[in-house]
Formats: sequence, structure tokens, C-alpha cells
Amino acid sequence: MRRDEALAVLGLPADAGPDAVRRRFRALARERHPDRGGDPAAFAELDRAYAALRDLPAPARPGVARGRPSRTPSAPAVGADGDAEILAAALRARRDPATGAALVRLISVAPGARRNRLAAALPEGTLSVLALRVGGAGTEARLTVRARAARRAVVALALDGPDLGAPWTRRRGDAAIELRCTPRADAGVEAVAGPAARLLSALGWPVADWVPEA
Repeated sequence: MRRDEALAVLGLPADAGPDAVRRRFRALARERHPDRGGDPAAFAELDRAYAALRDLPAPARPGVARGRPSRTPSAPAVGADGDAEILAAALRARRDPATGAALVRLISVAPGARRNRLAAALPEGTLSVLALRVGGAGTEARLTVRARAARRAVVALALDGPDLGAPWTRRRGDAAIELRCTPRADAGVEAVAGPAARLLSALGWPVADWVPEA
């Protein structure tokens, strides 16, 4: 099992370290253990994911150069800048010259899911939706997740921890979780695309794993 697949099973972001993996596994193991009524297959998958993460090295974290202050500003997650440019370009391409409003909607399944590129052919109720809106009905970035692996990843993400570029709010429903970022109404496409790209990067869910909604 690849690292990204194992992290998706545990619902952890791409940069999760050994301590986070261990804590998450123990919590999920208590919930899913067959002795407590859990599904044996789900527990076996969880065990395989944890075994894979124990055997694979965690991604290297940037160190602090000698002679510099130990407290340095947080750097954007790998891939966030490139994804921000892609999302901003998509918004500009959809922008109405008369009103300045633009809406881009992308669909996927979950971080690391093999079915992401087939999202357009999957049932709507299983999909996650990334909606970016500028002007018109409101300026916002909204991520709605439905698949179990996607919900686990979103729940495990500390919205006040990583540098996501802007404040995000989280709202849980019966079958979906929604994350929402609302910049100023007069903000440009970068104010929407940047936070969305940083959020996806923190989740280990790059823009390449999304497809435009039909």
C-alpha cells in the first residue's frame, strides 16, 4: 500500500508524522475492532495501512539553516503555489466581462483515491465538490466532501494549524462535511484560489486529482 493510500485510510494529511499516525491508528482501532462490533474487513484495511506507514519513512521536513532565527514563517505546502495558479486561471477563464463574476466547480472522490480521474462517471452522492466563486452570488471557496475517506481527512485537518492562507470554517452534516472560506466581497481570484490550493495541499489532494464538473 502506498503512503498516500495509507494516509487516506487513516484520514490524515500528507505531512502527518509518526506520532500523528500512531495516535490516529489507536483511536480508529478502538472504534473498529471486531470485538467492539466493528467490521473485520475495515479493521484489516486499517491494520494494513498502519503497517505500511510504519515501514515507510515520513516526508522530510525543511530544517532551519544555521545562523538564522529558529522561528521562521511557515512555508506553503509543496504544490500549493502551482495549484493556486491553475485555479486562478480557471476562474479568470470563466469570468463574465460584464459582471466580473466567475464560478468554477471541480469534482473528485477523496485524497489519494484511485477513482478520482473517473469522478465524472460516478454517482453524485459519492463525490466531493470544490466550488470557487468570485462576485455574483458571493465570493468564497467551498469544499464539500462525502466519501468516507474524504471526511476522515477533513476531520483530521487542524484548520488553525497549517498555514491555509485564510480562515476556514467546518460544518458537519449527516452525509457530508463542508469547509468554507469567505474572503472580502471585492477580493480577486487569487484571494479565493490561494486558500483553496493550500487547503488541498494540506489534505494531500492536489488539483490534478480533480476534474471539471460536467
